[in-house]
Amino acid sequence: RQMCIRDSYQAQPEGRVHIRGVVTYQRGRTELYVQQDQRGIYVQYTDQRELAVGDIVDVVGFIRRGVFSPEIEYAETKIYGHQANVVARPVTAEEAKIADGELIQVTGVLLDYFSGEETTVLTLKTDGAPFTAVIPGDVKENELPVPGSLVQLTGVVRVTQAPAIGTPFPWIPNSFELRLRTADDLLVLQQPPLSLTVLGFGIATGLSSLALLIAGTQWWRSKAKLHEQRMRRIAREAEFAAMMKERMRMAREIHDSLAPVSYTHLRAHETEADL
Repeated sequence: RQMCIRDSYQAQPEGRVHIRGVVTYQRGRTELYVQQDQRGIYVQYTDQRELAVGDIVDVVGFIRRGVFSPEIEYAETKIYGHQANVVARPVTAEEAKIADGELIQVTGVLLDYFSGEETTVLTLKTDGAPFTAVIPGDVKENELPVPGSLVQLTGVVRVTQAPAIGTPFPWIPNSFELRLRTADDLLVLQQPPLSLTVLGFGIATGLSSLALLIAGTQWWRSKAKLHEQRMRRIAREAEFAAMMKERMRMAREIHDSLAPVSYTHLRAHETEADL
């Protein structure tokens, strides 16, 4: 007998059920989530059929009690059709806590992330409530937003933390895990504002660079001035050397021109003395 997912909450554990819904999440060939209207359910299936998000499937299996809502195990699946568009329901943090198994859309602030070999785990906060989001695969760091960014996430809710023993039902989970299908389910709405520390560091770096630029300019000007003074000194020395050389040349010419006249006068004086 075909049953609605909503009715599975009243089904007896280990009872055999038959539901029809749309695949909203699939990982490997053993885990998937099936949704019907605004109710979703976790399915552990055994036939390892190749399924895709958007497939309409018939699921036949056994009901078991999950952490917060019923789950189906030892299930067999059969593709009935395909629904191209599966719309996620926008919810608040409080609504997400009780939307176990449902495809939702929620906004939050990214606090931190950790990339492993098989998954990338994000830690976020929305309306003061912390939660985690899991992206399958090893997402590159440059594809992830920086901590502090306001992001929008689309994924399936998974309640993984059970309440304390003795807590009466119904109980409200303290947190939840959001399972994203791909990295495309993560959308950055706003980059984080610059903190005062980062802003102060930027200003200090800018002032330091300006001081270095001014010091470099002054050094270059001092070096240029010293070079100019050195060239002037060399020019004066060359001019003085040329002047002394010219004076010596003129002295030699005067000496050479006066030497014969002096010799003639000397011979004449000697001749007169002899007479």
